[in-house]
Amino acid sequence: MSIYIFEVIFILFMPLFFRNIKKGKDIYCTAAMLLLICVQGFRTENLGLYDVKNVYFPSFQKIMTLSFLQVFETYPIVRGNFFQIATKLFTLICDNKYIWLFICSIPYLAAMKHNIKKYSLNIYVCAFSFFLIMGLRIYSSNFFLIRHSIAMGFLVLAFDGIMEKNLRKFLIFTLIAVMFHTTAAVFLIAYPLARIKPSWKQIAGIAAGFYVILYLASDLMNMIFELMDSSNYYFSYKTRNSGFDSLTFPIICGIMFAAAFVLTEINQNKVLSVKNGKNKPLRVKNGSNKNEVSDVKNGSDKNKTLGLKKGSVKKKALGMKKGSVKKKALSIKNAGVLNDLNYITVNMLCIGTLFMGASTIIGEFYRLSYFFMTVSFAGLGNIISQEKNRVIRRSIYVLLIAYLFIFMYRGLEPQGLVPYESWLF
Repeated sequence: MSIYIFEVIFILFMPLFFRNIKKGKDIYCTAAMLLLICVQGFRTENLGLYDVKNVYFPSFQKIMTLSFLQVFETYPIVRGNFFQIATKLFTLICDNKYIWLFICSIPYLAAMKHNIKKYSLNIYVCAFSFFLIMGLRIYSSNFFLIRHSIAMGFLVLAFDGIMEKNLRKFLIFTLIAVMFHTTAAVFLIAYPLARIKPSWKQIAGIAAGFYVILYLASDLMNMIFELMDSSNYYFSYKTRNSGFDSLTFPIICGIMFAAAFVLTEINQNKVLSVKNGKNKPLRVKNGSNKNEVSDVKNGSDKNKTLGLKKGSVKKKALGMKKGSVKKKALSIKNAGVLNDLNYITVNMLCIGTLFMGASTIIGEFYRLSYFFMTVSFAGLGNIISQEKNRVIRRSIYVLLIAYLFIFMYRGLEPQGLVPYESWLF
């Protein structure tokens, strides 16, 4: 138990030591990622639920004995089994299942380090985002949902395609994720829904969605199961009640969505002056220590969504100077990009909340929710950090952290994560 408490303390308090260091944000994100990888990667098969011990390790041993042709025949790629093929490639180099387990712990956390560092306004938002990985039980679930965690890592990279309005990049990484876990295909809805302007219609949509989930979903899901072949793994859910008895998961996601929605609406009302149906220049904090202010016209033309001047070439959508060869990172301190991320975050949290609500009917829906929740962490932290009232801002952070810490702590034993065991000693 103490090792998980140490992780939380490190994540939440180490920014105090890195904040005044040059490139402190990058160093902190790397340190937090390595800590989480080591604790997860050096675990034994006894930690987590039954998956590693009874599914993944036996599969690893079986794949070692198969030829490549037999692997392709036994695990068709169209069913999301690229994971087994990748495992076969690994066994050609090393036959140690524990090293394989360690490597499987890297993709998701490495992708999240990239996402958090790139889209967080400051080091404190980074800390909040890393904590959400643990607090929402995504980290603990990855101890036993290995294929799902790797697929989720590629979806985090696909999120860059959403931010950059790069459909090709989005589709490529989403397709790779689907090859590891077919359920990742649900993330395809993220691209067309990402930039819907938040409105109270979303609140009504969630309310209607929960009504359907609570009162009509069982009949609807049975109709879907009837269309499945009896050999399909998920067909078995037709004859059993697999939903979560508790509404804690949906409530937590609902609170996160509500906080993001309300703060986004309040902040936008403060900085936008609407006249004749057109927005005046947007004035927001750019996240620097001196609270400098940057002005950008909001929405005057499509290219300006990423803070571009009218008539700029397509390459500038990726933050490139005209004639430059090397691409620059998309800057989150650009007011247009930040505003875009706020809207996308609210939409991702809305979708994630609805899927988490559906987990009360079929528990596995929480995995689908994680696809959308995890790409929202940095954006949620940014939205809260933009609240100018210090008391409100800090109160939201403290309440969310306290609530999620209790939620995480209470889940350690049921998920089989205590006492901690390592294959190193």
